[in-house]
Amino acid sequence: MSRIGELVKLGDKFVIRFNGVKLVSSNSRQSCIDRLSLSKKAKKLGITEFVDKMAGNGVVEMEAGESISNMNHSNSKFEINKRFDFMNQLTNMVIKGETPSLIITGEAGVGKTYTVLNALKAAGLKPNLDYVIIKGMSTPKGMYRVLYENSGKLVIFDDCDSVLKDPVSLNILKGALDSYDTRVIHWLSERESDLPSSFVFDGRIIFISNYPKERMNPALISRSILVDVSMTTNEKIERIQKILPEIGPENASMEAKTDSLDLMIDLQKEAFDFNLRTFLRILKVRTSNNVNGSWRELAEYMVTQ
Repeated sequence: MSRIGELVKLGDKFVIRFNGVKLVSSNSRQSCIDRLSLSKKAKKLGITEFVDKMAGNGVVEMEAGESISNMNHSNSKFEINKRFDFMNQLTNMVIKGETPSLIITGEAGVGKTYTVLNALKAAGLKPNLDYVIIKGMSTPKGMYRVLYENSGKLVIFDDCDSVLKDPVSLNILKGALDSYDTRVIHWLSERESDLPSSFVFDGRIIFISNYPKERMNPALISRSILVDVSMTTNEKIERIQKILPEIGPENASMEAKTDSLDLMIDLQKEAFDFNLRTFLRILKVRTSNNVNGSWRELAEYMVTQ
């Protein structure tokens, strides 16, 4: 049986509560409602409706399809923070050499690289000594050279989706991702080259892609472990809420972060880009231009134009 909460205004905050227990609060009414659908307290208590005490208009259903029992989640049976936990565990398996490769898929700006870098830092790995990060790889020979020069290290290809369109690059990547004990990679060219025609690659690979898993080459998926962190708008908000204390510059207070997330939620239908990077852009404005609340207009302009 569902229970009914109440939406009230306490000071300058909108609050939804149940029997005196605060479930969520925000600077704006709509942000408060949006947050309710993600509240663990509300889910535990079975709150699926609320009474708007300010409007006096009786029971209000969760707006915009945001019913707690029917949230707009992605197709995965696992919620988004659990999938990021899986990503972290699998990244650590690659770091330890327990599996040779990992493919991480999902749209840009959702925290894939951030999570991998945190795992590398926590494991004490040193850049260029223990691992290298390659961005924007475009040619087959470039990929071959990177793997040859970094055999024995952890090689992270980040934002290198162009190689997936080139059959030669794709075949080189297939060889690197293989789960065989011995992985031999070949470079067959009639032109003179300072590179050997083949070598044994004994490093590890993490390939971070902005492609959805449906567009990934099946041969790559079959050779590696894949974790997909594609997410809906609700899940992006849920993910940012989860890592809110950890992200942003050191001088950013939790109040500034909460304000920034509230505005981001308000602008979710207008923003030209809606992801972790959007939040960080808003937060930068909030921490630099908080003069009589003027930061809100500047941030809104920045993310909606």
